[in-house]
Amino acid sequence: MIHFVLLISRQGKVRLTKWYSPYSQKERTKEDNELEVLEIIHHFVEILDRYFGSVCELDLIFNFHKAYYILDEILIAGELQETSKKTVARLIAAQDSLVETAKEEAGSISNIIAQATK
Repeated sequence: MIHFVLLISRQGKVRLTKWYSPYSQKERTKEDNELEVLEIIHHFVEILDRYFGSVCELDLIFNFHKAYYILDEILIAGELQETSKKTVARLIAAQDSLVETAKEEAGSISNIIAQATK
């Protein structure tokens, strides 16, 4: 069980943090596997690479909300929930389309309000 995730730049600046609910020691020892944690980190980085092209620190700085969303699709309560990169990519694409639709609707509503106030 992962308790927290930290992404830190080479300069020591925190770029992403995520904390999860604590579990008892007995519950943690049932799933405590260092190799599994390394695989989860590798999985997260591969998905970030697919989404951003070649992920870099600037991607995390300017698109931190996407990095958090991707992490939330992979981990729930510190446990790996989705192992399929294709499924995560599909969910992210759906989220992106929802965001674009909301932006378009907000733009059209603001245009209607602007025209009505003239």
